[in-house]
Amino acid sequence: MDRQTGRLLFVVSIFVLSGVYLFVLSEGGVLERFRLKREIRSLMHENSSGKTENDRLRRTITADSDKKPSHEDLISSGFLKKNDKIIIIRDVQGQKERISTESIPGDEITSITLYRIVWGIVAVAVFVLLYLSWRKSSYNDS
Repeated sequence: MDRQTGRLLFVVSIFVLSGVYLFVLSEGGVLERFRLKREIRSLMHENSSGKTENDRLRRTITADSDKKPSHEDLISSGFLKKNDKIIIIRDVQGQKERISTESIPGDEITSITLYRIVWGIVAVAVFVLLYLSWRKSSYNDS
């Protein structure tokens, strides 16, 4: 490979690799935008389910406003009679299951980080191969 072709190949590879990083892997890139859109959709879904639950609770409150509260309702609200006793039963197994099923908030970030690491390895490999090819051609020219 002559010097002119080596330089051209080097410049083109820098252009392509930086373009891939800027448009795909950066914070304003395609992967980040897909993640943000997915997060927005899930938040909108949670918001709509919260609104329907709110409407249901409002209807229940208006329907139950005329009724006298039951003894169980008073206890669950924290009101006790003078001689009432409280027994607390904790569901340790249920708490462990809830903790294990919750999603980890950094899952998406780690996948983008993994792509960035792979991109870095590929970029270094391309530049090493270009350098070795250039050195080999320069030894052959001498």
